[in-house]
Amino acid sequence: INEKLMLCQTKGELIKQSVSICLNDLEIDRAGFFLFDHDKQTMNGTWGTDEKGELYEDSSLVVPLSEKEFLQEMLANHEFIKIRKNIDLLTSDKVVGKGWHIAIVLWTNDGALGWLSCDNFINNKSLYPMQKNLMEIFSKSLTQWFSVLENNGKLQNLSGEMRKVLDEKSENLQGSLMELSVMHKKVHSFEKINMLSKFTSGLAHEINNPNSFVMANISYLLKQEDLIKSIDKQSIPIEYQKSLSILQEDWSEILEDSQEGLMIY
Repeated sequence: INEKLMLCQTKGELIKQSVSICLNDLEIDRAGFFLFDHDKQTMNGTWGTDEKGELYEDSSLVVPLSEKEFLQEMLANHEFIKIRKNIDLLTSDKVVGKGWHIAIVLWTNDGALGWLSCDNFINNKSLYPMQKNLMEIFSKSLTQWFSVLENNGKLQNLSGEMRKVLDEKSENLQGSLMELSVMHKKVHSFEKINMLSKFTSGLAHEINNPNSFVMANISYLLKQEDLIKSIDKQSIPIEYQKSLSILQEDWSEILEDSQEGLMIY
């Protein structure tokens, strides 16, 4: 029986299997599983057995808890199982015979989940000595498997929430990494520009210093034009006279061209 229950993946499968086990393994003529709606104070049908002992689904059945006094007593006293003998057996609220009836309430951590209804309507067999004990063991085993499914569902929900949080954190981290990468590129570019600026500034300084020196000397030489022109060519050796004539004629033009070139540079 536990192997059959263990294979169930959902509460719906577990409910259907529990009814089937009652019919096929525990020698129950009819069985039905009802889920409690504590807010509406009703019990809702799921899987059950017809008058011929055939398994069928009836989720449209809704019965007020107030119509089941014995069930209200079980809920109030936190009972797991109740056996009643020689009572009226019902089908669709109609009396169809007499016999015994077993009610099993499934209790989980969240309270009473539902109850299993069993009787001997079809074959009218008497309860054998071990049947009550078997039903008690079955009810506890069934309750444990319902708790397992509930806990699995909670774990899946928690896992889904954690995955969602991790995905959001991952997206935020990826966004931060992208921003950091952009900032790193900007800083790297700024550093290169800063280094280039320092280099060009130093280079300009190295160029401007000798330029200023040369410009100052050219200005001084321009002022010496009259002195150069006043030199008598006959007073210097003949091999320098030609060069002196060129200097006297082009002195100002040569120096002014040089001065202009340095200013442009």
